[in-house]
Amino acid sequence: MAHIHPFLHAEILKTHDRATVRFLIDRMRGFPVAFAQYKMTLFMHPYLYDPSLEDIHTICSLYQGPEPSPNKLLVASLRQKSAEIYRQTRQLTSFEKLLAYVQTLVLIQCMLVFDRDEENAESTNSLLAGLARRLWAQAPNQLPHEMSPRRAWLFAESVRRTIIVSYVLCSVYSLQKQNYSVRTPFVEALPFDDRTFLWDAPSEQTWQEGTSRRPISMVSLREYSDMLASSGADEVTEFGSLVLAACKGMLPSPLVESRTPHLKHITTLVQLYRKQTESEVGDEGVDDSRA
Repeated sequence: MAHIHPFLHAEILKTHDRATVRFLIDRMRGFPVAFAQYKMTLFMHPYLYDPSLEDIHTICSLYQGPEPSPNKLLVASLRQKSAEIYRQTRQLTSFEKLLAYVQTLVLIQCMLVFDRDEENAESTNSLLAGLARRLWAQAPNQLPHEMSPRRAWLFAESVRRTIIVSYVLCSVYSLQKQNYSVRTPFVEALPFDDRTFLWDAPSEQTWQEGTSRRPISMVSLREYSDMLASSGADEVTEFGSLVLAACKGMLPSPLVESRTPHLKHITTLVQLYRKQTESEVGDEGVDDSRA
């Protein structure tokens, strides 16, 4: 009987109603569109933009959301880029590059798996989940001292959000295809800063003002979703609404009906961000900054 434990594999299944699944799919489809226009998503910040993302940025510009027929050039480019990531990550040593590759793979999957019967979707989802877990395992304990407090916070938060969004994406694909997904305790226990409004701070000054109002408060994804659910979720950030829908099956109120519901928010934010950071960018430049 000593061998019985390796054969035990308990899975906790979860389901969401169709409105919630549709909301989550719309959010996923919106990421490539937002990145093409603003180099920003809920897990990728323009202040950290890495030149290695230029290829996927160009590819995202070909994507305009759901289409009646597949864009053959787009599909071919996505499959080629996905295969390239698979090869390059096998011997990757740079953590910054690993982060960029995982983010790229998230964008690729958002464009591939919801609009067509993608033959490689399952294997790519497995690759994405594995790389996201690797991202967490290899995350540095300390960041370079030359990083400003804001840049260090954004980098760490980008890592955490990328891991979370990766698993949410895999879950949403499963919900669409099988009407259920498997809960992942590893992801639910991920800690992150619940001051999600700091991600949207358009300048160094507003970021510092935000940190001075509230001390750092690390919570798990499950704790954060519980807090949102208990508060009624009348006013949550864009990231919070994604977490609330993915973890609790609850939609923010009022429900935004746009096919890409966070684009209006991102448009306003990026315009304000660019306006208020012109004096900060100087020689460094937002697009040329590296993590």
